[in-house]
Amino acid sequence: MTNKVLYPAIFLIVWHLLVVSGEARLLHEFPNQAPPPIPMRAALYFQKGNTYATGQHGEKNLKKAVHYYRMAARLGFAKGQNELGVYLQNGLGVERDFKTAALWFRRAADQNLATAQFNLGLTYKAGLGVEVDYEEALHWLKKAANQDYSKAHTTLGLMYVNGQGVSINYKTAYELYLLGAKLGDRRAQYYVGSMSAVGRGTDTSWEAALKWYQESANSGYIRAQNTLGNMYQNGNGVARDFVKAMTWFRLAAEQENALAQLNLGIHYYMGWGINRDWKTAADWFEKSAKGGNRRAQYNFGVLLRDGKGTKKDSTQAHQWFLKAGEQGYPRASFQLGIFYEKGIGVVPNLYEARFWYKRALQQGIKQAGPALKSLGAE
Repeated sequence: MTNKVLYPAIFLIVWHLLVVSGEARLLHEFPNQAPPPIPMRAALYFQKGNTYATGQHGEKNLKKAVHYYRMAARLGFAKGQNELGVYLQNGLGVERDFKTAALWFRRAADQNLATAQFNLGLTYKAGLGVEVDYEEALHWLKKAANQDYSKAHTTLGLMYVNGQGVSINYKTAYELYLLGAKLGDRRAQYYVGSMSAVGRGTDTSWEAALKWYQESANSGYIRAQNTLGNMYQNGNGVARDFVKAMTWFRLAAEQENALAQLNLGIHYYMGWGINRDWKTAADWFEKSAKGGNRRAQYNFGVLLRDGKGTKKDSTQAHQWFLKAGEQGYPRASFQLGIFYEKGIGVVPNLYEARFWYKRALQQGIKQAGPALKSLGAE
């Protein structure tokens, strides 16, 4: 009788335990995963930083980018260390700190990351957070160059041109530029073109110059685009072609380059390669003038003075002549003398008139001599 009572009781206890155990398996069907190994975590942090740096998922936040780059850097991830150095050096999302940036570049460079070696070389070359040390700069730039980092070849070439830590050697500079150019560095391509044009470090060759200028310009390098514009405008090494000149000037001008904007304005003003259009000329001169180009400031002042392509405004003309004059543009100095003498757009002031006429004469404007004499000054 006792056994008959116990068996059901034991069965109930075992069944109860099985149910609890089964429920436990359902609640913890997937055990807690261990964190990924450090290299993988570091790479994930770095990628997270890139996401915030670029706004890839809709939120661009440089402070958060720095946070994740720092996490990757502290785990020894070379790319994170280099990127953290870049952000510290440029004050992006964090207070600028040249010294700490140099330390992170060093850690990444010691791991043979070419980008970091290049950045560390530039850091020593410019003395950012460290003493200027051309020997150290050359050391790290050569390491980066040995990994075919194109910009390292270009910077080494510049050091041979300028004699920084080495003797000036144009032939070696040209060879280094050529290496960088062949690896696709657009600045190196421009320098190869320039050295080919003047025969420095290599034989003079307009054909080679044109080839490398075009390579650089097609990559969007503004100086190359401007240079090609000037070549076609003046017929240097190529047949003169105002239309092609305008094409290259426009590409640079649309990148907010003040010199190209000036050149494009001149084409519209003169009617070179296009029908004369003073209004469009005035627009480009104004953009260039606001970008600080002194000749454009003078040209825009002339159009305002004469009411060509824009409403006549002597006061504004005076202001632009003044900006150009303060930058040492001779024709602007002479115009300022006239404006102050005759009270054009400004209260007459013979003292100022004499000052600007005298400056214009010193700058080579011969008409300023008679103007000075008429005011009783020599």
